[in-house]
Order: sequence, then C-alpha cells, then structure tokens
Amino acid sequence: KDEGLTKDTGDPKDTALRGRIEGGVYTIGDRANAFALLQNLFPDAHDRLVVGVGNDFANVATGGGGVVACAKTMLSAVPHEIGHAFGGLGDEYDHDPTGGAAPPSSPGRVAARVLGPNLIAGNERKEMLELAPWKDWLDPVGDKNWTGKPIDLFEGGNRQPKDVWRPQRACVMRDVGSPFCAPCMEQMVLKLYRFVRPIDQVWPDEQELTLDKEPLLLRVLVMKPRTHDLFVHWRRKTLAADAPRPETGDDEEDGPGTRTRPGGGRADGEAKPEVKDISGRLTTDGVHFIHYIKLSPRDLEPGRYELSAEVWDPTPWVLEKHRDQLRQTRTWIVTVPPRSR
Repeated sequence: KDEGLTKDTGDPKDTALRGRIEGGVYTIGDRANAFALLQNLFPDAHDRLVVGVGNDFANVATGGGGVVACAKTMLSAVPHEIGHAFGGLGDEYDHDPTGGAAPPSSPGRVAARVLGPNLIAGNERKEMLELAPWKDWLDPVGDKNWTGKPIDLFEGGNRQPKDVWRPQRACVMRDVGSPFCAPCMEQMVLKLYRFVRPIDQVWPDEQELTLDKEPLLLRVLVMKPRTHDLFVHWRRKTLAADAPRPETGDDEEDGPGTRTRPGGGRADGEAKPEVKDISGRLTTDGVHFIHYIKLSPRDLEPGRYELSAEVWDPTPWVLEKHRDQLRQTRTWIVTVPPRSR
C-alpha cells in the first residue's frame, strides 16, 4: 500500500517485501513472505531466489538465504549480494561498512578454521594451506588458473584486516565491479548446476523404443552457456537379449562414439563410429542446441541396444574433481526386431 521502505527514524510502511533500513542497512527480514510473493506471481516457476530492489536510499545492501536486498541507488552491488544469497560466499573486504571499528589482531597463534568457501581464519600458513577450501586451486604451474593471477592466501576478509584470508587479491566479494575470483566462480557454477541441468529436454521421451520399418531420430535439447558450447558424446552398446535395463551413464561403450563440437561433426582423431548414423546439431533459440542421431533399421542387426547421449560442461571455471556435477546422460533402449524375409 505504501511506497519506499520502513526506516528506523520513521513510521512503518506497508510494502510487498516488508523491507527495512536500519542504520543505513537495507534488509528483507521476512524471507517466507518474499518466497510466498514469488509463488503468487510465478506459481511453481521459481527456485526460491529473490532479488528485492528497495525504492529508497541506503548505504549497505545485504544478501543471504536466497534473498538479496539492494536499494535502487546501489544496484552495482547486486552481483556481490547474489554471491552471498546464492553462492553462500563470505565478505572479502576488511572493514565494517557501517563504520564500526575493526577487531584487533591476535598477539598469539590463531588456529586455522574455515569461515566459508572463500575465507579462512588463522595465522599459521602451513596449517591454513592444508585446510583452505581452495587448496586444489593452488597449482604452482598455473595451468588450472584461468584468471592468470595468483591464487594463494591474501590477508583481509570477513570485515577484518588481520588473521582472515581470501583466495585472490581481487574479487567481487571484496570490490564491487570486480569479477568473481576463481574459487568463488567455481562455487557459483556448482550452485547453478543444482538448479539447471545440461539437458533440458529429450525426444522421444520414452526410454524403451523399437527400430522397425521407419528411421529413429534421438534428440537432446542442450543448454548453451554464453561463453562456450557443451560437449555431447553419443554411445552405443549391444545388450544381451535377457539383460536387465542398465543404469544410465555408467557403462562402457563397445565402439567409438561421436562427440559433436561447434558446427557439428566428430572431434579430430576420432574413429568413424560403428553405428551408421547422421549426427549433428541444430540451433534453436540462442540458449539451446538440439543434438541428434538418426538410426536406420538397416544399419543395425536384430537385437537390443543401449543408445545414450552424454552431455558435459568443459568450463575451466570448475576443477576436474567436480566435473561430474556438470554432467548428465540420457539413455534409450532400442530393440531391432528380426527382419521379415
């Protein structure tokens, strides 16, 4: 019913998100109300993630638990707050934004302890390196580090100048306007893949299929990140007549497959697949590709086959040990009946 935000110096206002400004800090304390508003506006078409823009002036934005609160005068802080609300990342700056004094550093030993995916406390370097959530990024050769900038222990974070450490010198979690550092970007991508999958849709939807008189077209609708393409690898496996339905994605192929790359076609050096197929890629809406494989009844001997499309994201933003979280496989069981004489 009201415009603006409730302030600590004024009367309460009846607003949709029930946001408040206290001491210059804008917050949306009633997260349940925010999520209920989402459900009302977009029934079952949201992921309980809210960016609330306050129609007033504030000095400090906030984020956490899926909710960002950012006043209209400081929208540049939204990526930082999404790092909190969506990625669970901690503040990497070393001061209190409300103007409070920083706590003094400890004169003695501070035991290492993890404060978040991008923060660790302590003052014993060896101990912190062993415990740091980003220790797998500490590659002396640098071939893992897509940023080209050092990844180590940089002091200052969690609003403290001493005894708290972050992975890189610059990051949006420290300086508004900077990109995410490498460990923070990895965390954001892994969180994202909890909500989206590489494959958006498949055709046909049925898992058990028969390849009889007409050709069979298997298709997968694949996500298209802005910076690169996902890899798609088609596989075929011959099944015994009485074999149970296999688990998807865990079986070895009995012959080479095709890996479609930008523009379609096989990767350099890959052998021609045993399956005689027409495989390729179609552009759709700019954010998806359709990858397909066409099977002809005369190309396969009578029997049962497992055909699968494995899709994965080759982004350098995620280390190899976590890549299975960016991978998805869809499998079909195809039966080729005996040919009539």
